[in-house]
Amino acid sequence: LAEVFEHNDFELPFFQAKVVYISFDEKSQKEKKTPYMMMIQESDIESAIKHLKQHLGTLNDYEVVSITKTEILEIVKPKEQ
Repeated sequence: LAEVFEHNDFELPFFQAKVVYISFDEKSQKEKKTPYMMMIQESDIESAIKHLKQHLGTLNDYEVVSITKTEILEIVKPKEQ
C-alpha cells in the first residue's frame, strides 16, 4: 500500500485505487509503468476519484487503472517509536 487518504468522518467506506506512474527509461528508450495501490476514504466512488486526483496533482505521468469499493472499515497504523 503506497498511500492512505483518510477522511475525518470515520463512518465512510474505503476505496482501493490502482494507480500506474509512467516514467521514461533512457537506457531502454521505453516507457516504464510502476503500479501503486492507494486507499481513499470517501462517501462514494466519484468523491474518491476527485480526492485521489487532488492528491496526485495535475501531472500527466500517472493513470488511474481501477478503483473499487472495499469492505475495509478501518486502517490501523503501526505505532511510531
